Amino acid sequence: MFIGRKKELEELRGQFSAPGKRAVLIYGKRRVGKSTLIREAAKGLHPHNP
Repeated sequence: MFIGRKKELEELRGQFSAPGKRAVLIYGKRRVGKSTLIREAAKGLHPHNP
């Protein structure tokens, strides 16, 4: 279950869908849900076919 972080989730999804390659830094204290945020934002992404 994923609760909250709507703003951060939308920002990360926007970065994933933006044209070109970008680096995104996600930082914070331990055990606050950084990895969960990344997994939730990546749901529905399809691998890019070369």
